[in-house]
Amino acid sequence: ARRCRAGRRRIPASKTCDVAVMGCVVNGPGESKHANIGISLPGSGENPVAPVYVDGVKAVTLKGDNIAGEFQALIDRYVREHYAAQS
Repeated sequence: ARRCRAGRRRIPASKTCDVAVMGCVVNGPGESKHANIGISLPGSGENPVAPVYVDGVKAVTLKGDNIAGEFQALIDRYVREHYAAQS
């Protein structure tokens, strides 16, 4: 959310960007598909694996200890690629 708000300040056209951060790998993927970019996070004790959806399509599965940082980088890239030209 913080990345999206920062993008909105830098790139006003990104105000329509929806980011979904879901806490469930069971229901989360379906709900993430309705956002511009969405992630379904693993629960406590589960393997650190998180599918990421971009514009309704599974784009990548993040794995390991840096899921949050990698997802933030994906959001930054999405905002630059989809909204920078509109501002």
